[in-house]
Amino acid sequence: MMDALLLKMKPNQQQPPHFFVVTTVSGLTRAYGPDSVPYLKQVMASLAASMRSVKKENLKYAYATAFAAFAEAILEHMSNNSEGGISAGLAVDRSTFCPEVDQAHDVLFSSWISSR
Repeated sequence: MMDALLLKMKPNQQQPPHFFVVTTVSGLTRAYGPDSVPYLKQVMASLAASMRSVKKENLKYAYATAFAAFAEAILEHMSNNSEGGISAGLAVDRSTFCPEVDQAHDVLFSSWISSR
């Protein structure tokens, strides 16, 4: 399922993906938690690259909710890495997703919060 959604989110795409693509990725990440971690690097890079072009409040909410779900899945993966599942044995630490999170925080704090 994530593979099909990744096709809707092309890397370095300036136009944001559809609202329901973002909410579906967020929902899948919440449902499958650590098993979604192998896909998150690409998903987060794609979403972070298109954040500056997001103007609608509902899409901003979807992005923020998605990044929260990603963070929760990453933390859960880091705390339970020895258990079975798709992501078992995947080496992930805090620095793995640092560029994507930094880019998202830059937009969040420089554009989205100050625009109100």
